[in-house]
Amino acid sequence: IMTTNAGAFERDKEKLGFTPSSDSDSDGIIEIKRLFAPEFRNRLDAIVHFNPLGQETVLLIVDKFLAALQAQLEPRRVQVKLDEKAREWLAFEGSSARLGARPMQRLIVEHVKKVILDDLLFGALRKGGVARFTVRKNRLVHTVSPHRSSPRRRARRATAAAAAE
Repeated sequence: IMTTNAGAFERDKEKLGFTPSSDSDSDGIIEIKRLFAPEFRNRLDAIVHFNPLGQETVLLIVDKFLAALQAQLEPRRVQVKLDEKAREWLAFEGSSARLGARPMQRLIVEHVKKVILDDLLFGALRKGGVARFTVRKNRLVHTVSPHRSSPRRRARRATAAAAAE
């Protein structure tokens, strides 16, 4: 099984003039024939054409990538929380009719993961906390709430440090 965007551009192209509306599947086949050698095409069992992803599906893909990021951050006691505006922004910016959701991972790395990484290594999330994301002026912005040590935890640490000396 392989996927390709061959023919996606032709499918999205506007037809001009009095030409009858053409079948977008046949446009895709023409592009596949142009891009791939006959020896390769003869090894294909089937060609399946997919429709562009719907908004609900793209939001599920956003959730999937964020769940994977959350799993990576769990040992560091960091939570990532996005409001609905932030999820929708990622869905809109991270997908297109032509490319599907392929740009999504790169977008999340750039606008969520790298931002959290800075706070995790050098900032307020060094000891864990919550990174919250929302959208302002069509940009993804975040705030950080570090975990506060409870008085009981601070007392245990002080006792352990004194015992170590």
